[in-house]
Amino acid sequence: MTGVQTCALPSYAAKKLITQLKAELRRLVTPTEEAVRAHIERHRTRWRASTVEHYASVANVFFDFLAGRGLTQALLEAFLQKVQDTRHPTTYNKYVVTLKRLLSGAGYDYFFEDIRKAKANSMPARYFQPHQAKLLLQRIDEQDPELGLFVRFLYYCFIRPRELRRMRVGDMLLEAGEIRVPGTASKNAKTQFVVIPKLFMPCLSSLYGRPPGEYIFPSPLDKSKQLSKNVMYRRHKRILDDLNFGDGYTLYSWKHTGAVMAAKAGISMKELQLQLRHHSLYETDKYLRQMGVKDLSNLQDRFPGI
Repeated sequence: MTGVQTCALPSYAAKKLITQLKAELRRLVTPTEEAVRAHIERHRTRWRASTVEHYASVANVFFDFLAGRGLTQALLEAFLQKVQDTRHPTTYNKYVVTLKRLLSGAGYDYFFEDIRKAKANSMPARYFQPHQAKLLLQRIDEQDPELGLFVRFLYYCFIRPRELRRMRVGDMLLEAGEIRVPGTASKNAKTQFVVIPKLFMPCLSSLYGRPPGEYIFPSPLDKSKQLSKNVMYRRHKRILDDLNFGDGYTLYSWKHTGAVMAAKAGISMKELQLQLRHHSLYETDKYLRQMGVKDLSNLQDRFPGI
């Protein structure tokens, strides 16, 4: 043959060598990692599935950083410094708390004697102003109707994205105008109920006739499984980026937008507390004030002239 070179198929010996090299490149599993993994497994049936998933994820990131090296105070501090340099202070504090629990449970609590949390303000994502929400929702409905239904759940019923992914059609009590948020899905592991505003009801007509055990938003690859964790966040972010919304806006902003718009429409703080599933009116008031919502209409409209 001329002009074209062909590659010979690897021999049995070459394949064996490649397999051996790949095995050697895998990082070592240290006694510390074995102890942490065993700690997670021991508590798997006692912890919520989301807790196990979170702990396993943090453990993966941490031990990938160690790359087979034995745990030392210096390496732990180097890892946390890297997290602090690249993540939000709130995220850094979550790493500190999670690693302390995992390592303490595995018998390594003494490493955290001098580790301190970072100062962090728990500021929620920004909410959309009415003209922004109208523009964004119009684009979402044009490009991704399923995402349009998803964000309306957040806006009207204050369902959190993680909760919504876990909910099933049978949790929709359409005739009663309510939604049952089961403890297996809710943030506080308690089963609670929220109302469905009348403006949202027509959007839910597609749920009639669907099997009650089916996820409201199932995986497109397997209808028996829930939608993956970050799918809706990514789909929403693409549209945000297309419209040049900038930093601070996320999928979660729709929940904040609904709460702010409801408060400005005159819905009582008590009703908002129940719909938001907050444990107290103080929590609801604090939540709204973080987004700049204050009961200052009289000050704006009736302030006397000088």
